Amino acid sequence: MSKDDCTLAAFSFRHHYDHIRGDEMLETFYVPMLERSLTYDRVAGYFSSAILSHASAGFAKFCNSDNPRESDNLPKFRLIVGARLNEKDEKVVLHAEDPALLEEIEESLLESIEHLDLDSEFDFNKSRFQGLSWMLQKGILEIKVGAMYDPDKKELLPHREAEFHSKFGIVSDGKCKMYFGGSANETKRAWLDNYETIDVSRSWVGEESQEKIQTYEKKFDLLWENKRYKQGVVVVDFPEAAKYKILDKFPPRDPSGIDEISDSKKRRKYIAEGISGKSKDWNKSYTDISKWRHQEEAVDWFVDEVNGAGIFQMATGSGKTWTSMKCMIRMLENGSIDKVVVAVPNSILPQWRREMLDFLMLTSSGGSIRTLSEYSGGKKEHFTFQGANPGAFLLVSHSMLLRFLKTSGNWNMSRTLLVIDELHHMGADRFTQLQNEQIAEEGEDPHEQVTLENEQIALSNFGFRLGLSATPWSKYDDENSTRNKFLINNFTRKQSFDEDYFQGDWEKSLRDEGFVFYFGLEDGIKRGILCEFDYHPLEYEPTEIEKEEYRKKMRGAFAKDDAGRVSHLAAIRASAVFKGSREKLPVFLKWLSEHGALDRSLMFVVDTSFGEELMAQLNSAGYPTFASFFQGDPFENLESFAEGKTHFLVSCHRISEGLDIKSVRQIVLFSSSGSPLETIQRIGRALRKGDGPKKALVVDFIYDNPDSSTNPDATRRSWLDEISQSKNEER
Repeated sequence: MSKDDCTLAAFSFRHHYDHIRGDEMLETFYVPMLERSLTYDRVAGYFSSAILSHASAGFAKFCNSDNPRESDNLPKFRLIVGARLNEKDEKVVLHAEDPALLEEIEESLLESIEHLDLDSEFDFNKSRFQGLSWMLQKGILEIKVGAMYDPDKKELLPHREAEFHSKFGIVSDGKCKMYFGGSANETKRAWLDNYETIDVSRSWVGEESQEKIQTYEKKFDLLWENKRYKQGVVVVDFPEAAKYKILDKFPPRDPSGIDEISDSKKRRKYIAEGISGKSKDWNKSYTDISKWRHQEEAVDWFVDEVNGAGIFQMATGSGKTWTSMKCMIRMLENGSIDKVVVAVPNSILPQWRREMLDFLMLTSSGGSIRTLSEYSGGKKEHFTFQGANPGAFLLVSHSMLLRFLKTSGNWNMSRTLLVIDELHHMGADRFTQLQNEQIAEEGEDPHEQVTLENEQIALSNFGFRLGLSATPWSKYDDENSTRNKFLINNFTRKQSFDEDYFQGDWEKSLRDEGFVFYFGLEDGIKRGILCEFDYHPLEYEPTEIEKEEYRKKMRGAFAKDDAGRVSHLAAIRASAVFKGSREKLPVFLKWLSEHGALDRSLMFVVDTSFGEELMAQLNSAGYPTFASFFQGDPFENLESFAEGKTHFLVSCHRISEGLDIKSVRQIVLFSSSGSPLETIQRIGRALRKGDGPKKALVVDFIYDNPDSSTNPDATRRSWLDEISQSKNEER
């Protein structure tokens, strides 16, 4: 059956839902499923308010759709529940046809209905039961009751020894079907402590799923027709007396007016606030789970939708590392991969090793890592990885990646996942080349770049490839877009693109076409993962000497491209003149005296000389508790700032990517790049939320240059001002 023919397939149901609480499960699974279904068969454990109120979830639209089983005299919704029998049932010897069986089960059900655990102060379950009562009255729902039975002794088994407690469901939209099985509780404990976990099989994704659905369809029909009697399961019709008891206690109410999701969120709030000592921690736990849901969405996208090649273009602080490790777990568990290679910058290789061992864990501790090897300047364990058993992981430093790819070119990597962190390091674009020249002149360590763009098939040996970066693409690629083409060819399944592809908004096209999973700064702020921030652009005027130097560079050799336009390289070289303008210093000190204070501030300057002058003026202005972190400065300076011993830190290019200092509150951009890459990484240092409520501040310096056709300062101001308007929508 084509996926396009199914209303169920139109929603992005996942094959597994794990660690998701009740109301989110309604929002992401139960309600979308039932809204798109025409029939529903459910085995729901024992008869209780929790089971039946959960079973009612999402029926508003379901009840008003056609019933394709009407000609077979079957209801749209068939529900089998278990009966928890009382003490005297244990001694009764019955068979399925014996009226005593019905009498005993009926008595048990009537007692269960009478003592349903409804919330006396809030009527969530009551309104749901009224909807369920309405379905019973209208014939949309038919209930049967199951109990465990010993066919040899001919006696029912007490629930303490054996329960009819299977939990699964099957829905159909008339063309496609879906099975789910797992936990489905809505008790107070489930809302406060437990997590929902269910597995899903979708008929439109493969033969294996279709076979599983057919197996459970047959199992349900055998139960419904009471043909599992010899196997120790008795299923009987729901007693009329119990039905009337429900109708009497819960007057029927058309469920179309019930907002399941809204009511369920109110229920969560009510229960959490009503249970002393748990509400605060639990609400925080729930919020944390909900706001990070993009990680599960990203994993589903990579594993299920893009055939194992993709890019996580996710904002700094949104969890790219953990999301990629969730992909590793999922793919190892479903058998699509045997091994994993992770390539990371040298500076954060130890951090990756720690996080992998903490999150993935060794198999000896119940985790996924059988062996963890390393190929870097200090360790050469790649051949150990080659011969290792499934479950082997290899960390490769960026500096050794090209060498590793050449060494492993004839290895069988068809069942290996390659993850490259900081994907923007792949390919030496012109901007980075020039920037590295300037950095080297300033005595700093240049950015790592791996010149893979001329190795177009270097990664083709890997069956699965995942790139991680907040800003993977190069704005300053060559005329043939060599570097960006390399990334598209190796990290997406996009088959072809013509020469004009890179003339339009091709980055947006890649996202819209589903070749990149995007979660930007705005998304992170709106979700509450990143904090909101205020943006203060301070205008300054360069000296006449600086302006003339700028114009000189714009008129210099190679300033024009073949079409007569100002080249990117010329613009970069010219704009560097203003990055070091000392005219920013009095503007900043004036703003600081009138409006500001230095509160956990990270200041980016163009070079050591500018930083030393800035620190001298701040010291004179009464701000003595600072440190610098330039080339040659001890790492303890950074640690001192991270621990709060110094109030602000002055640096240029040495703050490594992946650095996590959640306490940063202010970013001051004395030196800013025309490329969004560097700006995103720098302000991202302040947008990590930390433990408490926080609003960050970004201070920028703007010169509206009349001699510039692009005016990168004005462009950056417009972009940052727009992002600063983003607000946390999850409160």
